[in-house]
Amino acid sequence: MAHPALAGARPVHPGYLRFDTSVMVVTVLVLIALVQSAQLLGNAVSRKVLRR
Repeated sequence: MAHPALAGARPVHPGYLRFDTSVMVVTVLVLIALVQSAQLLGNAVSRKVLRR
């Protein structure tokens, strides 16, 4: 049985071995889009809440 700290490394390691630049670029772009949309939503909510 593997050590619990290493359990997450098992599915990740093959991904590092099969590094694919296009997958990395798409993943980064999706993460940027998610963060930006969360930021825009937070700003809109903040403006509505703080408006006096």
